[in-house]
Amino acid sequence: MSDLLLLLSLVVFHEERGQPKKCQYASLEVVHNRSKHDSFPNNMKSVVRQPRQFSWTKNPSNLKKPTYELEAWNESVRVAQDFLSNKTNYTNGAIYFNAKSMGVRYRTLDNKGKPLLTCGKHVYF
Repeated sequence: MSDLLLLLSLVVFHEERGQPKKCQYASLEVVHNRSKHDSFPNNMKSVVRQPRQFSWTKNPSNLKKPTYELEAWNESVRVAQDFLSNKTNYTNGAIYFNAKSMGVRYRTLDNKGKPLLTCGKHVYF
Protein backbone atom coordinates (compact mmCIF):
# COMPACT_ATOMS: atom_id res chain seq x y z
CA MET A 1 0.00 0.00 0.00
CA SER A 2 1.39 3.40 -0.95
CA ASP A 3 1.91 6.09 1.70
CA LEU A 4 -0.76 8.24 0.06
CA LEU A 5 -3.34 5.44 0.02
CA LEU A 6 -2.58 4.67 3.67
CA LEU A 7 -2.98 8.31 4.74
CA LEU A 8 -6.19 8.83 2.80
CA SER A 9 -7.59 5.57 4.19
CA LEU A 10 -6.71 6.81 7.68
CA VAL A 11 -8.56 10.07 7.04
CA VAL A 12 -11.70 8.12 6.17
CA PHE A 13 -11.22 5.72 9.08
CA HIS A 14 -10.57 8.32 11.78
CA GLU A 15 -12.90 11.04 10.52
CA GLU A 16 -15.77 9.25 8.81
CA ARG A 17 -16.08 5.58 9.72
CA GLY A 18 -19.71 4.69 10.16
CA GLN A 19 -20.83 7.74 8.18
CA PRO A 20 -22.49 7.67 4.74
CA LYS A 21 -20.17 7.10 1.76
CA LYS A 22 -20.83 10.61 0.47
CA CYS A 23 -19.36 11.98 3.72
CA GLN A 24 -16.34 9.72 3.44
CA TYR A 25 -15.64 11.04 -0.03
CA ALA A 26 -16.29 14.60 1.14
CA SER A 27 -13.49 14.42 3.72
CA LEU A 28 -11.09 13.21 1.04
CA GLU A 29 -12.24 16.04 -1.19
CA VAL A 30 -11.22 18.53 1.50
CA VAL A 31 -7.73 17.01 1.60
CA HIS A 32 -7.53 17.15 -2.20
CA ASN A 33 -8.93 20.69 -2.37
CA ARG A 34 -6.39 21.87 0.19
CA SER A 35 -3.56 20.42 -1.86
CA LYS A 36 -4.66 22.71 -4.72
CA HIS A 37 -5.10 25.80 -2.49
CA ASP A 38 -2.32 28.35 -1.88
CA SER A 39 -2.80 28.30 1.91
CA PHE A 40 -1.93 24.61 2.29
CA PRO A 41 0.83 22.19 1.30
CA ASN A 42 0.80 21.25 -2.37
CA ASN A 43 0.26 17.49 -2.01
CA MET A 44 -2.27 15.37 -0.17
CA LYS A 45 0.25 13.54 2.03
CA SER A 46 1.58 16.83 3.39
CA VAL A 47 -1.96 18.15 3.88
CA VAL A 48 -2.85 15.19 6.11
CA ARG A 49 0.40 15.50 8.06
CA GLN A 50 0.20 19.28 8.42
CA PRO A 51 0.36 20.23 12.13
CA ARG A 52 -2.92 21.11 13.87
CA GLN A 53 -5.16 19.99 11.01
CA PHE A 54 -6.18 16.46 12.02
CA SER A 55 -5.99 15.84 15.76
CA TRP A 56 -5.62 12.08 15.37
CA THR A 57 -2.24 12.55 13.62
CA LYS A 58 -0.66 13.66 16.92
CA ASN A 59 -0.52 10.02 18.05
CA PRO A 60 2.02 8.09 15.93
CA SER A 61 0.07 4.84 16.37
CA ASN A 62 -2.84 6.47 14.50
CA LEU A 63 -0.62 6.77 11.41
CA LYS A 64 -0.54 2.99 10.98
CA LYS A 65 -3.11 0.49 9.79
CA PRO A 66 -5.49 -0.04 12.71
CA THR A 67 -5.78 -3.41 14.42
CA TYR A 68 -9.42 -2.89 15.38
CA GLU A 69 -12.66 -2.35 13.43
CA LEU A 70 -11.12 -4.11 10.45
CA GLU A 71 -14.33 -4.11 8.42
CA ALA A 72 -14.44 -0.31 8.72
CA TRP A 73 -10.74 -0.18 7.84
CA ASN A 74 -11.23 -2.28 4.70
CA GLU A 75 -14.11 -0.02 3.64
CA SER A 76 -11.92 3.05 4.27
CA VAL A 77 -9.26 1.61 1.96
CA ARG A 78 -11.85 0.92 -0.76
CA VAL A 79 -13.19 4.48 -0.55
CA ALA A 80 -9.67 5.96 -0.69
CA GLN A 81 -8.72 3.77 -3.67
CA ASP A 82 -11.87 4.77 -5.50
CA PHE A 83 -11.31 8.44 -4.72
CA LEU A 84 -7.79 8.34 -6.13
CA SER A 85 -9.20 6.97 -9.40
CA ASN A 86 -12.45 8.93 -9.52
CA LYS A 87 -12.37 12.28 -7.72
CA THR A 88 -15.78 13.37 -6.45
CA ASN A 89 -17.04 16.92 -5.86
CA TYR A 90 -19.80 16.78 -3.27
CA THR A 91 -18.31 19.73 -1.35
CA ASN A 92 -18.06 22.17 -4.26
CA GLY A 93 -14.47 23.02 -3.37
CA ALA A 94 -14.64 23.06 0.45
CA ILE A 95 -11.27 23.31 2.20
CA TYR A 96 -12.52 22.83 5.77
CA PHE A 97 -14.77 20.52 7.70
CA ASN A 98 -15.63 20.10 11.34
CA ALA A 99 -18.26 18.56 13.59
CA LYS A 100 -21.75 20.02 13.19
CA SER A 101 -21.80 20.67 16.92
CA MET A 102 -18.94 23.17 16.47
CA GLY A 103 -20.75 25.09 13.75
CA VAL A 104 -18.96 26.81 10.90
CA ARG A 105 -15.88 28.56 12.24
CA TYR A 106 -14.54 29.97 9.00
CA ARG A 107 -15.77 32.31 6.31
CA THR A 108 -16.08 29.96 3.35
CA LEU A 109 -19.84 29.69 2.88
CA ASP A 110 -22.15 29.71 -0.08
CA ASN A 111 -23.82 32.96 -1.17
CA LYS A 112 -26.60 32.41 1.41
CA GLY A 113 -24.18 32.04 4.33
CA LYS A 114 -24.61 28.26 4.60
CA PRO A 115 -21.92 25.55 4.60
CA LEU A 116 -21.17 24.12 1.17
CA LEU A 117 -22.26 20.66 2.42
CA THR A 118 -23.70 19.17 5.57
CA CYS A 119 -23.21 15.40 5.67
CA GLY A 120 -23.36 12.97 8.56
CA LYS A 121 -21.66 14.47 11.59
CA HIS A 122 -19.72 17.14 9.67
CA VAL A 123 -20.16 20.45 7.89
CA TYR A 124 -17.93 21.21 4.93
CA PHE A 125 -17.08 24.75 3.92
